[in-house]
Amino acid sequence: SQETLAYLLFEGINVGKDQRKAREWYRKAAEQGNLNAQFCIGILSFGKQLPGEREEARKYLRAAAEGGHARAQLHIGSMYINGDDVQDDATAF
Repeated sequence: SQETLAYLLFEGINVGKDQRKAREWYRKAAEQGNLNAQFCIGILSFGKQLPGEREEARKYLRAAAEGGHARAQLHIGSMYINGDDVQDDATAF
Protein backbone atom coordinates (compact mmCIF):
# COMPACT_ATOMS: atom_id res chain seq x y z
CA SER A 1 0.00 0.00 0.00
CA GLN A 2 1.00 3.63 -0.37
CA GLU A 3 1.07 4.14 3.38
CA THR A 4 3.39 1.16 3.87
CA LEU A 5 5.76 2.39 1.17
CA ALA A 6 5.75 5.83 2.83
CA TYR A 7 6.63 4.27 6.18
CA LEU A 8 9.45 2.19 4.69
CA LEU A 9 10.87 5.24 2.93
CA PHE A 10 10.56 7.41 6.02
CA GLU A 11 12.32 4.87 8.24
CA GLY A 12 14.73 3.60 5.58
CA ILE A 13 13.65 -0.01 5.98
CA ASN A 14 14.86 -2.18 3.07
CA VAL A 15 15.06 0.99 0.94
CA GLY A 16 17.11 4.16 1.05
CA LYS A 17 15.78 6.64 3.59
CA ASP A 18 13.97 9.41 1.72
CA GLN A 19 11.67 11.59 3.79
CA ARG A 20 10.66 13.75 0.82
CA LYS A 21 9.35 10.73 -1.08
CA ALA A 22 7.78 9.37 2.10
CA ARG A 23 5.77 12.58 2.45
CA GLU A 24 4.63 12.29 -1.17
CA TRP A 25 3.37 8.73 -0.61
CA TYR A 26 1.73 9.61 2.71
CA ARG A 27 -0.02 12.51 0.97
CA LYS A 28 -1.28 10.24 -1.85
CA ALA A 29 -2.67 7.75 0.66
CA ALA A 30 -4.16 10.56 2.74
CA GLU A 31 -5.95 12.02 -0.28
CA GLN A 32 -7.55 8.61 -0.81
CA GLY A 33 -8.94 8.66 2.74
CA ASN A 34 -6.36 6.55 4.57
CA LEU A 35 -6.78 7.73 8.18
CA ASN A 36 -3.34 6.69 9.36
CA ALA A 37 -1.70 8.40 6.38
CA GLN A 38 -3.73 11.55 7.16
CA PHE A 39 -2.45 11.39 10.72
CA CYS A 40 1.16 10.83 9.61
CA ILE A 41 1.24 13.66 7.06
CA GLY A 42 -0.46 15.89 9.62
CA ILE A 43 2.20 15.14 12.22
CA LEU A 44 5.02 15.56 9.71
CA SER A 45 3.59 18.90 8.57
CA PHE A 46 2.82 20.18 12.08
CA GLY A 47 6.44 20.67 13.08
CA LYS A 48 7.38 22.57 9.92
CA GLN A 49 7.62 26.33 9.92
CA LEU A 50 7.16 26.64 6.16
CA PRO A 51 4.25 28.63 4.72
CA GLY A 52 1.17 26.46 4.41
CA GLU A 53 2.57 23.54 6.41
CA ARG A 54 0.56 24.26 9.56
CA GLU A 55 -2.59 24.63 7.50
CA GLU A 56 -1.90 21.28 5.84
CA ALA A 57 -1.26 19.72 9.26
CA ARG A 58 -4.62 20.94 10.58
CA LYS A 59 -6.41 19.76 7.43
CA TYR A 60 -5.10 16.21 7.64
CA LEU A 61 -5.21 15.87 11.42
CA ARG A 62 -8.81 17.08 11.47
CA ALA A 63 -9.77 14.66 8.66
CA ALA A 64 -8.18 11.75 10.51
CA ALA A 65 -9.78 12.79 13.80
CA GLU A 66 -13.21 13.13 12.21
CA GLY A 67 -12.72 9.69 10.68
CA GLY A 68 -12.18 8.20 14.14
CA HIS A 69 -8.37 8.03 14.34
CA ALA A 70 -7.78 8.13 18.12
CA ARG A 71 -4.25 9.54 18.03
CA ALA A 72 -5.37 12.30 15.66
CA GLN A 73 -8.24 13.13 18.02
CA LEU A 74 -5.77 13.33 20.90
CA HIS A 75 -3.44 15.56 18.91
CA ILE A 76 -6.22 17.92 17.79
CA GLY A 77 -7.44 18.11 21.39
CA SER A 78 -3.94 18.97 22.56
CA MET A 79 -3.71 21.65 19.88
CA TYR A 80 -6.90 23.25 21.22
CA ILE A 81 -5.77 23.02 24.84
CA ASN A 82 -2.38 24.53 24.05
CA GLY A 83 -3.68 27.08 21.54
CA ASP A 84 -1.36 25.68 18.89
CA ASP A 85 -2.34 27.56 15.79
CA VAL A 86 -6.03 26.64 15.85
CA GLN A 87 -9.06 28.86 15.73
CA ASP A 88 -10.93 29.41 18.99
CA ASP A 89 -13.70 26.87 18.60
CA ALA A 90 -15.07 25.28 21.76
CA THR A 91 -17.27 23.00 19.65
CA ALA A 92 -14.44 21.44 17.67
CA PHE A 93 -16.09 18.04 17.63
